[in-house]
Parts: sequence; C-alpha cells; structure tokens
Amino acid sequence: MITAIKKAEESHDLVLRLFEWQGKSNDVSITLPGKPECAEEVGMIEDKVLGAIPLNDGKLSLSIKPYEIRTLRVHYEGSADLWDRTH
Repeated sequence: MITAIKKAEESHDLVLRLFEWQGKSNDVSITLPGKPECAEEVGMIEDKVLGAIPLNDGKLSLSIKPYEIRTLRVHYEGSADLWDRTH
C-alpha cells in the first residue's frame, strides 16, 4: 500500500512511502507519472541512499517483506519547475 506521496524534503524529487500491511511478502509494481529519470530507495527521513530501484518504461518493481516500510525517491528532469508550477 502506498501510504504517502510527497515532495522530498531536500530536493524537488517525488517521494513514495510503501507499507506491506497483510503480513505477506509481495512483489510490487508502480507505474509512475510522466517520464522519471531514476529512482532509489532512501531512509525513512530521506537522509541516506540505500540503493537504486530499476525503472522500466516508467514503472518500478521491487519486492517487499511482511510489514516492511520502504521509502522511494524518484527524480524527474526539470522537477524544480514542476513543483514551482503547482505550488
């Protein structure tokens, strides 16, 4: 389940927070809006990069463990302009 979608604290990137609530390991696939350049997993407070998340045609895929919380940061070219136009 996606529990949060927000602007990153220290950049104009998009942050997604996921939580596995059924107590089962699952494979997750998320179709992202627009044309993301790259994605990475970061720590809960977005302070540490934990690893790259592969993108394929605007989709990211990953495995999640029971009750695990994962935080993903997605970068878009020109993302500063995107946020400035919407806020």
